[in-house]
Amino acid sequence: MTEKERKFKESILKKIQDYEIKKDKNTYVTFNDCLKHAKNQFVETVYYDQSRELIDVGIETYLCRKSPYYFISRYCSFTLPGVGELPGSNLYYYQKEILKDFIFHKKVVLTKSRQTGLSTLMALIFFWRIVFFDSQWGVVISKDGKSSTDVYEKIKDNFKNIPYWLGVKDVINNQKGCKFSNKSKIDTFARSKSAGRGTSPTILLLDEFGFYQTKGIAEGIVSSVVPSAAKTGAPIFIVSTPNGTTGEGQLYYEQVQELKNCGGYDPMTEAVLYDVQWWMCPDYPTITPHKGYNDKLKYFEDRDYWNNPEVKKEAEEFFKPIAEKPKENPWLAYQFKTSGEVKYRQEILQDFVVMGNSVFSKTVLEKVQEKVLNPMKEGDLGTRNWKGLWYWLLPEKGHRYGIGMDVAKGTADDSTSIQVLDVDTGEQVAEYLGRISTKEAARLVCDLGKYYNHAYVYVECNSIGEAVFNDLYYNYNYENMYKMKKINKHDKTMVWTGWMTTMKSREMITDCFIDYMSDDDYWPLFHPHSQRLVDQMKTWVWAGGRPDHTEGSHDDDIMAMAILLYNLPKIRQIVPKEGGAKKVAFINEKGKEVSLGAYNNDEYNSAYEEKKEMAIDKIKENLGLMDTPFEEDALSIYSWLIS
Repeated sequence: MTEKERKFKESILKKIQDYEIKKDKNTYVTFNDCLKHAKNQFVETVYYDQSRELIDVGIETYLCRKSPYYFISRYCSFTLPGVGELPGSNLYYYQKEILKDFIFHKKVVLTKSRQTGLSTLMALIFFWRIVFFDSQWGVVISKDGKSSTDVYEKIKDNFKNIPYWLGVKDVINNQKGCKFSNKSKIDTFARSKSAGRGTSPTILLLDEFGFYQTKGIAEGIVSSVVPSAAKTGAPIFIVSTPNGTTGEGQLYYEQVQELKNCGGYDPMTEAVLYDVQWWMCPDYPTITPHKGYNDKLKYFEDRDYWNNPEVKKEAEEFFKPIAEKPKENPWLAYQFKTSGEVKYRQEILQDFVVMGNSVFSKTVLEKVQEKVLNPMKEGDLGTRNWKGLWYWLLPEKGHRYGIGMDVAKGTADDSTSIQVLDVDTGEQVAEYLGRISTKEAARLVCDLGKYYNHAYVYVECNSIGEAVFNDLYYNYNYENMYKMKKINKHDKTMVWTGWMTTMKSREMITDCFIDYMSDDDYWPLFHPHSQRLVDQMKTWVWAGGRPDHTEGSHDDDIMAMAILLYNLPKIRQIVPKEGGAKKVAFINEKGKEVSLGAYNNDEYNSAYEEKKEMAIDKIKENLGLMDTPFEEDALSIYSWLIS
């Protein structure tokens, strides 16, 4: 090997080592891999810092394709307001770590604070993709025309840095997009339901995704452009600061929350969450005011906080109390003064729930969040699968259970909620939330009640809930439930109905719910596990002196749970522990108990079995199978016929 060949090899190996260039997530590129792509076409390349080197065009192209971090660091630049144009090697530590990693994921969701340089990073990634791969279609969609144009202008800043030996030139270049000689192009769009429609992106950026004006616009964009991106295998970048948990910010919040629930990475969808916080950007001498923590940041960078969860947690615990007292830090005080409290909490603290007239404090929400668990099981109940049904604990022999039900009012966005609690432990064991007909709702709550040891059921009957109650009580003969006596205005006709929520009773049940969440004496007695319940708590505010959900959000889960929590003492009184008689309470319209019926567990089970046998005989008769033994598996197939 000649001296020239030795230096050539050493240069390539040094690039692989310094820029951690990989073939895949776990395997580094080798020198032999590079030789396979050699074209034996040698030129002198000029890096951004004006240094020069003799390269093989094929090998250099291969390295740049494999590592956007290498290409951007050596060939690109970016403009930092207040400082000027800087080489790509001056990117922040966290930006470099993202450049090393994002290439191995199909979807990248980023939460950002203000002035963290994510738009610059996205522009550099788009530039790399469009230049080094033929026939690419980059699509940028942002909250308005200016925002999408700003991203594109940052991409254009690097057109001058395209390596001459690559032979790629821009042939069309206007305010909203461009096209290159390698048949790659970029198009930008402002938010609208049709933004991106008709495109087939091979790389897609949904910029400021939490600010697309309405949930409908966000959903329209997703439905029009994401399927096309999925077909091409395009990496999708979803970037925003928080903007609430409902309304226009809901879809972004859901993307973030899904990945948080997976620990930041979902292997099934190859999606990753990057959390970029205010303290991750160091101070520049010429940009004031300063944060004043460059040395501390360097300390955490040297310990590789981005790739070390324990170190990152330590850093977050150090910077969190600083951000919560913005007036004590010049940079934070400036951000607070210029943006106001709401924007400060969104853009600096990354708070999805901006507190104000919220019913629950941040401390309470954090406390409840700690009890949230992923469901152990979803959907299945007998032979049916109910989308939106979650289980945390299966029924246990000898345990008593209660069910609270808030029936959808019939509007398009309304949902029915069913909450199931272990009466003795206060443990949330199951929950259903979804859109369902009254017939289906009655069937579901009946099956759930039987499954959970014939749970005691409260059905709210203010509107169409009465149809559910009637089906459950009269058609399914489900007896173990709350019943009120209703008398018509002539005092002649008596009918039964379930729980009625009046102004007075609403105040009582919501006060009880708040007590269970906020009162130190109540809190140990209740163990909620549902993220959906917590999310509704986050959007519960004081309105007209009473708690209610914000516009565009819901409180179905809260109301179903509130009815159940308020009535827990009554359930414990009415439904004795295993072996005792179950009392069925009859309540008048004033809420007073007017009579008691009693039946024994064995009597109830005997009656149920007798009814089941009659139903089986009917099935056999209809099918001409009267003389055929019915196995359990066969019976389950026809169980839907048994009321």
